[in-house]
Amino acid sequence: MSSLEKAVFVGPIVVICAILCLVIVSFFGGLMPDYSDGDRSGIVVKISKKGVIWKSWEGEMLLGGMTRDQDGTMVPTTWKFSLPASAVDLANEISAASNSGKRVTISYSEYLIGPITLSSGYVAKKITVQP
Repeated sequence: MSSLEKAVFVGPIVVICAILCLVIVSFFGGLMPDYSDGDRSGIVVKISKKGVIWKSWEGEMLLGGMTRDQDGTMVPTTWKFSLPASAVDLANEISAASNSGKRVTISYSEYLIGPITLSSGYVAKKITVQP
């Protein structure tokens, strides 16, 4: 086999392996976890632990205001966020804030492509209860 034939044979294999590695990394660990950072303020209305194979904490916060859904019906503006299953202390803080009904600010990081272990691309990092 000449070197040209080897290059033609090996080239596609390298490309396929690179794509496969990218898919695996984005599938399990997410892609670009520092894509965006920010804060959102509102009232936490839901926090629950979900998952069959991979467990995670999933939450929803009422931001205030109204928006229209696909049918044109007015609905409250909400924001969905996730926490890894290991963030039990933060999940407990968010749950306490949800039970109190107080307004909070959640600091988050957004993934460009979220990991399969989380339902949303927004990962809560810190919660501050507003006075």
